[in-house]
Amino acid sequence: MLATVSATRTDHLKSAGKATASALTGGYHLAFLIGAALCLAAIAVTVTVIQSEKKAAAEAPATDPMYSEA
Repeated sequence: MLATVSATRTDHLKSAGKATASALTGGYHLAFLIGAALCLAAIAVTVTVIQSEKKAAAEAPATDPMYSEA
């Protein structure tokens, strides 16, 4: 996905009259920004899930009565 975004941005910049090197840099810049944003979003989701699992474990009963020994 990031390669497609980079190539599309590069083509757009080249058609706008930018030099090839500048257009490539712009394409890679956009791809790296999107990649970094996706990494930050993944970290936020991970932290949220871990916190909610810890909270659920703290609120759960110590033993499950369904599996307790008689």
